[in-house]
Amino acid sequence: MHPVAIGSGIAFITMKSSNLNLTSQDNPYSAAFDSPVLTRILKSPIKQLIVLIFILVLQGCATSGELTTARVQFKQGSTGAALQTLSTADVSRRDRLLLLLDRALVAQAAEDYAQSIIAFEEAYQLVDQLDYISARDQSISLISSDWAIRYSGELSERLWIHTFQMINYLMLDQPAGAAVEARRAVELYETHDDVLDNDLFTRYLMALSFEAAGQYDSAQVEYRKLAEKFGIPPLKNKTPDSKELILLVATGFIEPKLPGDLYLSIDARVSFPYYPDIREHAPDISIMAGPNALPTTRVDTQLLSIARSALEKRGKAIAARQALRLAVKYQVADNIEEQDPLAGAVAKLFLLAIERADTRSWETLPAYLSLLRVELPTDATSVNVQIHSAGPTSSVYRNHELQLDTDQTKRHFRMIRLGVSNNVEQVASP
Repeated sequence: MHPVAIGSGIAFITMKSSNLNLTSQDNPYSAAFDSPVLTRILKSPIKQLIVLIFILVLQGCATSGELTTARVQFKQGSTGAALQTLSTADVSRRDRLLLLLDRALVAQAAEDYAQSIIAFEEAYQLVDQLDYISARDQSISLISSDWAIRYSGELSERLWIHTFQMINYLMLDQPAGAAVEARRAVELYETHDDVLDNDLFTRYLMALSFEAAGQYDSAQVEYRKLAEKFGIPPLKNKTPDSKELILLVATGFIEPKLPGDLYLSIDARVSFPYYPDIREHAPDISIMAGPNALPTTRVDTQLLSIARSALEKRGKAIAARQALRLAVKYQVADNIEEQDPLAGAVAKLFLLAIERADTRSWETLPAYLSLLRVELPTDATSVNVQIHSAGPTSSVYRNHELQLDTDQTKRHFRMIRLGVSNNVEQVASP
């Protein structure tokens, strides 16, 4: 059984046996129960039933149709159509962050790096605001489900805002901006290293961003962590006439969250989100100069594994909210049943029906991010990149010729996003 489900069940059983005081100072959500909104609902049985019906209807429209449409378009390779849909989409404020994240990532795939930067920065600012969830949001979620809360992003998704921002700035040859994003990412690593530490792609990209911006001490700190903790070899000293390629490859799409259910009794159910346990492999990538494969320094991140860890860290908070929600729903149903047994039975059915796992997530993310660093032959004018990416249901082969700048001293940043159209690689040479 998934750990979130186990936690929810234990929390509920403990709550029922100890007569949990919903407004106790020991209750982390006690402020929600003191709100005028919830107080009025709990005291008026007629209003209770009306509100329950309203919530059920509201949750039927919980997922934005335009957001779903854009994601399907993007996954089918129609980057331009997806970007157009996202540019004009009008979604609930609960899904505002997801709209910005999808818009930013699709814009990056469409090579509109400037627009991607704007959307990611807006998402970053919104995350900061959403850290302070209003008592009203908490109140509504405790008589419906977590879908009522404004989506604020998993820890992993918050980190990847900075990951893709670093890519945007490096592709635009703006290393100072990339270093700012790297500094923001460092703060997340320092606070949540138990969840994020294995994202080697982002950590290596941070080192490159610091290095490109001339912040060599910060870059060496990150390179040293990669060497000491993960065995990634330190860099060799570059010769004055050397040039190198930094190839960033995004393949596949991350698996979405799935809903899980745990029935504690005939009229008590808790729902929880989880990520599927799918075995995926990093893509095979070769960089060829003529008939020869060039040696590379390479790091990969499977985004699903990091996302799963981030969700599991939230398990206790999800379980606590589940336990409190069950208590509120029982109290609402009991209040109605005291005055009208039939209405009380109907209320119990509604309360069971509106319990839904919050499966919202950033679904336009790739399944894998790979970074390859290779020193190029001084006389190389092009290289051939061969990629084989095997997903759960399909395989993608790509053979791409990259033309190189003739300047011998430059570092070339290139990005390839498999599975989408309008992806002509751009060159950034800090």
